[in-house]
Amino acid sequence: MLEETTGIEQLKVTAETEVNYAEKPLSKSESHDIKEFGGIFGVLLLQIISQLFLLAAHLYYPKAQYGLKDFRIPLDWKVYFDLEVAALYLGFVVLQFVLSIIPVGKLVDGLPDKLGRLQYRCNGLLSAIVTVGILGVLRYFKFAVTIIEEKYVQFFVAGLLYAFALAVVLYIRGGRAHTMVQNPYAMTGSHIYDFWMGREVNPHIGPFNVKVGLFRVGVVGLMVVNTALVLKSVEQNHGYSPTLLVAVGLQIWYALDSLWFEESFLASFEIMYEGTGYMLAVGYHMYPFIPTVITRFVLVNRFIPLYCLGVIAVINTIGYVIYRGSNLQKSEFRRNPLNPALAHLETIPTSRGKKLLVSGWWGWVRHPNYLGDIILHWSWASACGLVHPLPYVVVPLCTTVLLLHRAKRDDWRCKQRYGAAWDRYRNRVKYHVIPKVY
Repeated sequence: MLEETTGIEQLKVTAETEVNYAEKPLSKSESHDIKEFGGIFGVLLLQIISQLFLLAAHLYYPKAQYGLKDFRIPLDWKVYFDLEVAALYLGFVVLQFVLSIIPVGKLVDGLPDKLGRLQYRCNGLLSAIVTVGILGVLRYFKFAVTIIEEKYVQFFVAGLLYAFALAVVLYIRGGRAHTMVQNPYAMTGSHIYDFWMGREVNPHIGPFNVKVGLFRVGVVGLMVVNTALVLKSVEQNHGYSPTLLVAVGLQIWYALDSLWFEESFLASFEIMYEGTGYMLAVGYHMYPFIPTVITRFVLVNRFIPLYCLGVIAVINTIGYVIYRGSNLQKSEFRRNPLNPALAHLETIPTSRGKKLLVSGWWGWVRHPNYLGDIILHWSWASACGLVHPLPYVVVPLCTTVLLLHRAKRDDWRCKQRYGAAWDRYRNRVKYHVIPKVY
């Protein structure tokens, strides 16, 4: 018998039983009634506003110190698109997908599909090393890798365009996919809504797992953009300020941690239940350009007191302990629920033969990993000091809203799956993310 847990619950699959899917397929009538994010109107607004907001933030950044009075949106198309940038960005994306299938690294069992069980090659750290190595070689041969900083907006727009193109391809092929691998929350009949949510949960294009490739684009991209920003600072003879080192170091540590513990990502909400549509595609393509708003502000406003950096490091450490500790506990329970180190954890049985953790990190709040993630992002933004509110709005505030909303979505979905058992869990663990608050 192969036994694992999905998220915080156990999933049992045997050769004699029917494969147990992450989400029970819904009937068409049920699917038509389910619309998250405020339905069609809500996702339409998100598709437009989220990208325009971040684009406006990047355009405003160079003039942030002068306020909004003299800020104007550029009308020259060359500000937004560059053919060389589009080619470079495409090369980066292709590299991440190709590296994801190199037969180096641990092969890990993941979700079951209609033919058996998905497998993932956990070689994200190798992908990061190779990518940064290529960046170093290009730098050695005098290629201007700082073009990423100089044409930051064009790289961002290129990411949006590729995300849209990929989402279109996935939407078309998802319509022909087997029902058992489709996203049950993207069968509403609305092209706008289903395009946003993604018709398939874990689509493959040839040998490539699209969701894993997107994850690498976002995480490795964060490292690449930060590296280019630091190199630009060196080129301008600004050197390395302690504030810059802290701002960049915390982000790169987060990225390396995600890749080192990539196996834990397989138990996340995104991998297991989220459809792969425009929402995920554009989210991962935008991600390298979200935390780096902080880095760009630090490049201009370079110094905050060392004791403040010490406080930031402490807060970041607290967030990291919560984030990584809870994810590791979940991942270990998933791999080996009989581990003696987990014997003290209490569980609630469900009618589906699975168990819900109700102690340890997961007995504190329902999503301790989200709480840790929120603390981490607020600590990063603190490196900007109190110069301007923009970094706080773009990075930690948006992250907080996103994760609080995701916790609510996850709670609703778990209620549909586990019924009375989930009610018992909610009575035992009363808060979603923030103890005594939410």
